Amino acid sequence: MLRLVASSQGVTLISDISAPGGFTFKNHFENTTTRSKIATGNWDFVVLQAQSQEPAFPDEQVAAETFPYAQKLDSLIDAANPCTETAFFMTWGRKNGDASNCPIYPPICTFGGMQDKLSERYLQMADFCGGITIPVGEVWRKMRTQYPGEELYNADGSHPALSGTYLASLVFYHSLYRKLPLPNVYRPASITASQAENMRMLSVFLVSDSAQKWFGKGKNVQPGFYHSSTGNPFEVQFRTAGWGIGEMRWDFGDGTQSEEQEPVHTFPGFGIYTIRQKISNACYADSIRGQILVQVTGIQDLSQDETLDFFPNPVDKKEGIIRFKNVPEEVYLMDLRGSRIALKPENEVLHLPQNLPSGAYQLHFKRERKTAISKKLLLIY
Repeated sequence: MLRLVASSQGVTLISDISAPGGFTFKNHFENTTTRSKIATGNWDFVVLQAQSQEPAFPDEQVAAETFPYAQKLDSLIDAANPCTETAFFMTWGRKNGDASNCPIYPPICTFGGMQDKLSERYLQMADFCGGITIPVGEVWRKMRTQYPGEELYNADGSHPALSGTYLASLVFYHSLYRKLPLPNVYRPASITASQAENMRMLSVFLVSDSAQKWFGKGKNVQPGFYHSSTGNPFEVQFRTAGWGIGEMRWDFGDGTQSEEQEPVHTFPGFGIYTIRQKISNACYADSIRGQILVQVTGIQDLSQDETLDFFPNPVDKKEGIIRFKNVPEEVYLMDLRGSRIALKPENEVLHLPQNLPSGAYQLHFKRERKTAISKKLLLIY
C-alpha cells in the first residue's frame, strides 16, 4: 500500500520486510532473518514494530522486556550503517482495549487507555535510541474521534481493515519522505474520494502539527525558525521550528554569525535582513533562508547626553519640517529597507526632501562625536 501511495506522488519505494506473526523485539533480535536484513546496511530507514500489546504492558515489564531489545536492535542498525534512521511504528490500540490483560492492568482496558500507553512507550523508545516515531496510532485515534462511523479495524478488533491500512500508509509516506500527500494521492477503489480526503487531511495535520515531537531526536534534519522581539531595541530572539539533532549555524545578514541553538541577536539598525539557518550532522545537512523586518515602534529613553527631542511626530509631508529642541551635528533617516537618507539641519529646523516617500523612518543622529538613534518611530504622511 505504501509503495502505491509513494508511486502516485512520483517517488519510488524500495523495501523489504521481516514480520513473523506475534514477534516481540526480543524475538526479532534473536532472529537470523531480521538480523541479516538489517546487516545489509543500505537502508534509509529501518522500521521497528513490537508485538501489538507488548509496549502497553506495565512499566516494569516494558522496562525489562521491551526497551532493552529496542536499543539492541537500534545498535545493530547503527553498526550496519550509522546514517540509517531507526523509525518506531507507533501502532494503534485494540478497538475495545486489551480484554485479555485488562484484569491485571486496568490502564489498557479501553482503546484510549491502551493508545496512551502505546504512544508514550514508542515516543520513549525513539527518544532513547535517537530515532523517529511514525505516529499512526495518534492519527488512528483522531480518526476514530472525528469520524466514528469509519471502520478502521478488521473483524478481530485488532488488525486493520483496508481503510486502516490506507490511513497508516498516508502517515508513513508523510513521515518518511517528509512530504505532504497531495490530493491526487493513490486511493483503493473501495475507499470513496471523501473518505480518502478525510484521512489525508488528518494525516497532514497530525504529522505536521507535531513534527518536532515525532522527528525531533532523529538523524535527518529539517531547518526552520521563527523570531520575536525581546523588547529591547533591535534585539531579536530566534527559535528553531525544525527538527533533528545537529550543529546549528546562523547568518543574520549583517555580517555576523552564531552557532547557538536559539540565539538572541542585536541588529545594527532599522532594516530588512536575510536570515540563513543551517543544521548539519555527519549524515545530513539542510538550510533555509528568510527575511525579517527589524524596526522600533515604541519609545525608549536615551542616556542624558544623547537625548534629542524632535517634533512633530508623525510629520506632515505638506509642511515638511522637523523641529529640534537641541540641534544634532548630523542627521539621517533610515527606511524599512535600511537605506539612508542624509539630511542637513539648519539651526533648530530640518527641512525634509520634497520627494521623500511616505512611510515609516527611524531618525539617526550624531551629537558631540557620538552616534545615537532616536527610539521614536517617525511616520511621514
